[in-house]
Amino acid sequence: VYPEAGHDTSWWPTEQASYDAFVATHPRPAYPERISWETERTDRYNRYSWLVINTLGARSSDVAFDDVNTFTPGLQKQYELYDRKRPSGRVDVVRRGNLFDARSRYVREFTLLLDADAVDFSKDIEVRVNGKQAFAGRVSRDVATLTRWAARDDDRTQLYAAELKITVP
Repeated sequence: VYPEAGHDTSWWPTEQASYDAFVATHPRPAYPERISWETERTDRYNRYSWLVINTLGARSSDVAFDDVNTFTPGLQKQYELYDRKRPSGRVDVVRRGNLFDARSRYVREFTLLLDADAVDFSKDIEVRVNGKQAFAGRVSRDVATLTRWAARDDDRTQLYAAELKITVP
């Protein structure tokens, strides 16, 4: 904190070297093996990295998650961090090669964006959601998908060769 700086970036020259060193030693994984995302809307704020939440709604297979929207500053009262105007949906996904193991709550459909550096398109891809198989089979690369996401993201480290829409069982 630089109280004398006010609401500006005059402090940046002092911090730049440590910031650059941190960034250099903590590279962002282009295709992380674990993702967790929660949203209350699907028109925006519904995507994190290679996971897009398309449709919200309860499913009989929904799992319970700890509420990450609560804060307990001691053994006293629990506080909600953000007001919720409507129910939110959440998906946690772990990828091990071509196997995606997802847990979800209040999500009816989501999309996995598949990167050729992360999955092997010559082999079957399997997706399990809440312990049930939701997809198993080959997925083909698609130039239109690659072009659309590359234009949208403008990030050469994240090139999605295919998208796989998953309906939660």
